[in-house]
Amino acid sequence: MDFSTEKFAIVGPIKWSFNKKGGGVLIRKNGDEDVETIMHLHWKGSAKTILRMCSHYYDSEGNIHALEDQKSKFEQVIRDMEDDGLRPIAFAYKPIKEREIREDGLILLALVGFKCKIGEDDKSAVKALRNAGVSIKLVSQDELQKAIKIAFELGICSRGSNDVVALEEGMQLLSMEGQQQLTLAIREADVGIVEATLNTEMAREGSDIIVSPGRGLRPFTPLLRHGRCAYHNIQRFIQLQLTACISGLLITVVVTICSGESPITAIQLLWVNYIICILGGRMMVMEPAAQALMAHQPQAKRTKSLMTNFMWRTFVTQVFYQASVSLIIQFMGQAVHALKQEEWNSMIFNTFTLCQVFNLFNAMELEKKEIFVVVIRDYRFLMALVVVMGMHVVFIELATTLVVGYA
Repeated sequence: MDFSTEKFAIVGPIKWSFNKKGGGVLIRKNGDEDVETIMHLHWKGSAKTILRMCSHYYDSEGNIHALEDQKSKFEQVIRDMEDDGLRPIAFAYKPIKEREIREDGLILLALVGFKCKIGEDDKSAVKALRNAGVSIKLVSQDELQKAIKIAFELGICSRGSNDVVALEEGMQLLSMEGQQQLTLAIREADVGIVEATLNTEMAREGSDIIVSPGRGLRPFTPLLRHGRCAYHNIQRFIQLQLTACISGLLITVVVTICSGESPITAIQLLWVNYIICILGGRMMVMEPAAQALMAHQPQAKRTKSLMTNFMWRTFVTQVFYQASVSLIIQFMGQAVHALKQEEWNSMIFNTFTLCQVFNLFNAMELEKKEIFVVVIRDYRFLMALVVVMGMHVVFIELATTLVVGYA
C-alpha cells in the first residue's frame, strides 16, 4: 500500500457495463503531469472475460509471450478451476500514452481461483429449511459448474437429481446481471431479504428485511419459524372472531324470530369482540414460536382461503355448541317464572362471553396441564384476564342501570 500511495496515483476507476463482470483502474507515476506520460490501465474480473481481452501474457520469469498459442491451455485451467468449485479471476494490464480506455490487447498477469467457503452453519440452515418444506433455488452469477458445486456443498441438491440432470442437459438457463436487476428482483419478491453490507443502498431500500452481515443463511431459519408462527396466530384469531360473530348472530336471529326480542344487543357484541381482541392478542404472544411449527407448512396460497378444513370443522362445532347452550338457557328460562326476562338475558350474555373466553384457551392447542402452567407463569395475561372480567362486571351493572333508568 505504501508503494502505490508514494509512487503512483490513481487517475480514475473504470466500470464495465452490466453484462460484464469486473472493472479496471487507470494509474500513473506521481509527479508526471505530462499528457504524454505512459500510464497503466489495469483490469480485473471474470477470467473468461479478461482472457478474451488479452493478446499476450507474462510467464513466471517476467517474459512476455503471445497468447494465441497458449490460449487453449489457459481456458482449460479456467475450466479445471470451475470444476473444482473455484471462482477464477484474472488480472491484466496495458501501458497507454493517452487516456483512451481500450478493452483489447491486454497483457495477462495472473489467474487466481477463489474458494467459496461454506460453513457447517449454512449447511445446517439449508437442511432445516428443506425439512420445513421450503423449496430452495440457487441463483448465481457464476458459471454453471461452479453453481452446481455450491449447490452440492450446501445440500440444495444431490448428484443424479432431476434438477442437476436438467441443468447438465442444457435446459433453459436464466441469467441476471448487475445491481439494477437485483434491485428489481427484490422489489418483485413477496419478501425481500438482503444482507446489510453486501447490497447497494437501493437494494436495501427496496427490501423488507435486512439481516446482519456475516451470518450467512442462519437468519433464515428463525425468520421462517417466526413467520409461520405469525401465520398460525392469524389463522387462530380469524377463527375466534368468526366463531364469536356467527354464533352471536345465530343466537340473536333465532331468539328474535321466536320471541320478538334480542337477548344480545349490538353494544354487547362489540364488548365481546373487544374482549377477544385484548385476551386473544395477549394469548398469541404467550406461546413461543415452537420448533414444531416448522413442520406445519402453510396450506393457503395466493388465491386460497386462510381457513383450512380442520378450522372449518372446529368453527362449525363451536358455533353449534355456543348457540345450543344459549338457546337452551333462553327457552328453558321462559318456563321459570321466578326470574325476570332481563335476568335471563343477562345470563345468556354472560354465558356467551364465557364461551368466548374458554374458546381462547381451547385455541392455544396445548395439553390441559400445559395451558394451566403457561397461564400461571404469564402474569400479564392473568392481569389482563382479571381486568377484563372486572370490566365485564362493571359493564353488566352499568348496562342494567341504564336500561332500568331508561325504562
